[in-house]
Amino acid sequence: MKAISNTSDYLLQDSINSLHRESIEWTSELNMFNMDADFFSKILAKSALKVLSDDTYNEMHKNLAELSEMMRAAEVLTEKVKAHEKTLESFIEETASHDEQKYRIEHAVLNDELYQFFCMYKEKKAVIQDLLRPLILRQLI
Repeated sequence: MKAISNTSDYLLQDSINSLHRESIEWTSELNMFNMDADFFSKILAKSALKVLSDDTYNEMHKNLAELSEMMRAAEVLTEKVKAHEKTLESFIEETASHDEQKYRIEHAVLNDELYQFFCMYKEKKAVIQDLLRPLILRQLI
């Protein structure tokens, strides 16, 4: 009896349709990030004016700059995802010849990029919320 050396030989790959759906979801998640980041940018910019401590003020500006950098990175990612999604859509409509494996690899690379991006954003969002929490609580009391 022959041992299975590579389980991927026996697993079905996602269909082009499911890769296409996933790329549409990525676009939606990036759009949500942009709305979220825009909200936090505006709050950080306004809150920085009300801060008494130089350290907190500097921390807010540092995070605002990092958030702006992330927003630019999201724009680049959005363009990559949209181009990828259009390519997958043309495969589905069969209007383009394609090397399916090449786009599966591209999809996996984009998936990794997005995962890393959203992990960084979750960390940044937590830092921003920690900075803003005392200011918000002070306003509510």
